[in-house]
Amino acid sequence: MTSIKLIALLIFLTSSVAHASLYRWIDESGKVHFSDKVPPAMAQKGHTSLNKNGIESEKVSSAEELKKKEEEANKKQEVLAEMTEVKKAEAEQKRKDDQLLATYESREEVISIFKKKISLIDQSIGILSARDESLTQKLKRLNKKHRQTKSESSKITLSMQIVNAKESLTEYKKAIAINRADKDAVTGKYRQTLIRFDHLAKSNH
Repeated sequence: MTSIKLIALLIFLTSSVAHASLYRWIDESGKVHFSDKVPPAMAQKGHTSLNKNGIESEKVSSAEELKKKEEEANKKQEVLAEMTEVKKAEAEQKRKDDQLLATYESREEVISIFKKKISLIDQSIGILSARDESLTQKLKRLNKKHRQTKSESSKITLSMQIVNAKESLTEYKKAIAINRADKDAVTGKYRQTLIRFDHLAKSNH
């Protein structure tokens, strides 16, 4: 019986392919079918095209297989992207390390240079704070004069001076805040630089 079915199938193949394309497809129950066209309901399930000799010539993947291949390709791209980012980060770190070692000859030099930077910022904060205090006292005197004066023209002049003093005082306070933020940033960078320099120095020995 099996031989008869096989012979019938071969006859079908040789007779059909001479006139039209032949396709092999599998239904949901796993049964293999041969026909000159793929049923619309099975178009998304995948099928195989056969040439005139009944040999597979083209395989059309199912929608599920295509989706899986796409997901796999996306994962590969993500892995490659991550590897690229890692290599970029490693190259950037090496560049920074080389620059660090080229900038400082010793641990003592790192400490010395950063202490000078912090000292300059402290001096700037000190000068600005002194001006801030001086202007604050001046503003108090101007406000007192403004309250005590009887002359309208003097009041107008004092009011303008008070406005100018307040604006200058605001600018001084902003400058002090900026300098303090700079000091915090420099201090943080100093600590990180010293830690990294010590690590590199130790690794090179």
